[in-house]
Amino acid sequence: ELELPNECQENDFKYYTIESLEGVVLRKIFADYSNARTIGIYMLPQGVYSIRGHKSKHKTGSRIGFFAIKK
Repeated sequence: ELELPNECQENDFKYYTIESLEGVVLRKIFADYSNARTIGIYMLPQGVYSIRGHKSKHKTGSRIGFFAIKK
């Protein structure tokens, strides 16, 4: 699982996208509960990804950061 920074809760994101480094959206994960501090990334293969937080009506999200998966 990927632990989200505290700023994510303060920004009230409605959903998150995980993108490849080329900007292709691979997963869209909805924040179903207000205390969401982690999101599951077990389904992603090894690689480097970007995560963005999105508010309900905004197409372009705020980049939260990058992360790498090594298996």
